[in-house]
Amino acid sequence: MLLYHGTSASRAAIIRQEGFRRFDREAEWTAVASTFGYTVEELTPTLEKRGSHSVSRDEDEFIYFTTGFAHAASYASRAPEAAWDALWSVFLHDKPELLPKWNLSDDGHWWVLRHRLDDLPVVLSVEVSEQHFDAETLRRVQFFQAEHKESDNGSEVKVSESTPIEVVAQTTLDHRVDAQLLKFLTGFTSDELVELSQRGLLSEGLLYRWERYWNWVEVEELLTDERRRALGL
Repeated sequence: MLLYHGTSASRAAIIRQEGFRRFDREAEWTAVASTFGYTVEELTPTLEKRGSHSVSRDEDEFIYFTTGFAHAASYASRAPEAAWDALWSVFLHDKPELLPKWNLSDDGHWWVLRHRLDDLPVVLSVEVSEQHFDAETLRRVQFFQAEHKESDNGSEVKVSESTPIEVVAQTTLDHRVDAQLLKFLTGFTSDELVELSQRGLLSEGLLYRWERYWNWVEVEELLTDERRRALGL
């Protein structure tokens, strides 16, 4: 059965060498925290207040996959999740006023992205024998693969860490920049971006469900020297 897993290039290299396994989220939080001079204990309140997914994820022995490539690509845009959560907690640590509307912070989205630019998103396509799934899971997977094969919809599938999982393909993607962050990074207004698009200097972007986004490599080409300095590039 074909499934997909969204991750990062660095994590994909480990997976392909050592196989799929649950990573120690505490160790990932600690690695990020120590990089910026914090302890996990100092970041924990922000991790919890922000509703971080790596905090709420149940402690089990499962690896998470999805039935759709586009769905996995969306997960990959913030993978590895524990590190992504920790980066946000570092940014928000001394900015409590941004909680609980942290997701509206352009500065925050850029700060987190800037510290992830060297580790590209990756989707791993894997094969798992149907014998490792119960009948209900098989029906759900088969439904999504038949009815939503070409759509952005996908259904999450949990696979035991001890299950044989074969990686059959690896697709490297680019970091995503949504419309709001595009304006923030380039310094252009919506009208100016439309004009750039009409002149063929900016693509229409890609669409995932209801959200349009652009690849970082395209956005970076639009940055003036002044904007690059302002963004710390």
